[in-house]
Amino acid sequence: MPLLRSLGTPATAFVKNALIPSTFLNRSKEQCLTRGYLSVYSIIAVLDYRGAQSSLIVCMFEDPSRLGWPSSFHAVQFYLNDTFLIRSLASFVTDAQKTNGTVIVIATEAHCTMLNNSVQDLDQCKLILADIVELFPQFMRGDRLDKTRFLQLFGEIYQRITPGNRTFVFGEVAPILSSQGLHQAAFMVEQLCGVLCTEYGVSILCGYPHSDYLLSGIYQTHTHLRVGGSMVALT
Repeated sequence: MPLLRSLGTPATAFVKNALIPSTFLNRSKEQCLTRGYLSVYSIIAVLDYRGAQSSLIVCMFEDPSRLGWPSSFHAVQFYLNDTFLIRSLASFVTDAQKTNGTVIVIATEAHCTMLNNSVQDLDQCKLILADIVELFPQFMRGDRLDKTRFLQLFGEIYQRITPGNRTFVFGEVAPILSSQGLHQAAFMVEQLCGVLCTEYGVSILCGYPHSDYLLSGIYQTHTHLRVGGSMVALT
């Protein structure tokens, strides 16, 4: 039986199946309220034991009028399956475009195609899709990351953005490298993403399978955790 732990009073909309590590929500309600984690919504955490590991399925009751994104972030989101990922990514892209933002999606060809097919009213002029498999040979030298080329390649993509538009990025570079056992290269990518946030003022969201939430370095290299439609500070 899962352990159900309620941390507040429900507000309006219902969002489910967002994944978050158990250590993150190991805070009292007062701490969450003080740091702004809950504000006008509440979190219900269902601790689901799977063998020696555990994960949290988080249900959030949100007040959309109070949801807001920070001016810049390097966030991480965990997902159960492709269906959840694409639904979440579509929401991310749609919300970003509502702020007059342009979104760069660096993902597998399958995920790029699924995104395009899932939402019919995306502004294609403010959406740049890049197949990560085609990009890998341009900055990977065997199992080593060419940091200089990685930054140059992003700069080339960034030049396609209309000046003045806020830029958002969804990336699967580090997660895919990690899935191939190239953990050091993945960690370097996450560090370089922090550089991109500073140099270009972009906001980056990384999508990891839920099985990766215990990987070393994930929480140290990200500033926020995306839960539902919200960006929750990790520091």
